[in-house]
Amino acid sequence: MTVKINADTSDGLKFVSDTSGAIDFQSNGVTKVSMDSSGNVSIGGNDVLTDAAKTLSQNGYQKFSNGYTIQWGKHTSSSSSFTVTYPVAFTTVYSIAVTPFDTGTDTGGVSNADTISPDSDFGNTSFKVSHYTPMEGIYWIATGIIS
Repeated sequence: MTVKINADTSDGLKFVSDTSGAIDFQSNGVTKVSMDSSGNVSIGGNDVLTDAAKTLSQNGYQKFSNGYTIQWGKHTSSSSSFTVTYPVAFTTVYSIAVTPFDTGTDTGGVSNADTISPDSDFGNTSFKVSHYTPMEGIYWIATGIIS
């Protein structure tokens, strides 16, 4: 059932209902805020980003209702080249940022101040990182779309 609540009527507050399962808040007969039967909210006809899926762990992701997704993680390695796999495959990758970490035992020349860029070898499921010396690992964050 849709419940339409309109406060700008000559009769005062007005409630109208049907069987669609939505709730609409109106002003002068124009819907300003709407929630459909699935809980999706729109304001002024524009969808509000809602939580679509997530895993809030050390290697996790947050997907929004429009498909925009942020993924992050920590990858440990004793190598100068390794591959990081995303928790969930992207449909489209927008950006990847990485930074090394050092627990104080690294003697290979990598410091927390170094910057590392992913190789051109990156895709929708993973990316490869290379550095001139072995390192303990990286923290990374990537953005993109998951359809």
